Amino acid sequence: MNRYKFSRANIEAARQFLKNKKKTGPTWAQRFRDDLSVSGKKISYKGMQIVAGEDVSDVLRGEIFKKNADVPPSRDAAFHLLKKRFVGISKRAVNAFLQAQRPLGE
Repeated sequence: MNRYKFSRANIEAARQFLKNKKKTGPTWAQRFRDDLSVSGKKISYKGMQIVAGEDVSDVLRGEIFKKNADVPPSRDAAFHLLKKRFVGISKRAVNAFLQAQRPLGE
């Protein structure tokens, strides 16, 4: 699943496909149909939420900066925890997000 790129439109098409409203869907949805589940507007792959590329920074902001967050603000440690919860967030996206933030000591 990590080799696929996800977008909002792609996820919506997969949701329609999984609810049997469309006969075809994205290739990743057809290939992993048995491992995908739909809950509301979200799609999960083996219990991990699929995140669209447009929403990665919002998810990272919520996970790293929320109160009582368990995700540290370092690239490798954050990626290690996030890859167990989400699909579609790359180490490069985590690094770009963290570099765009101001240092905590400032």
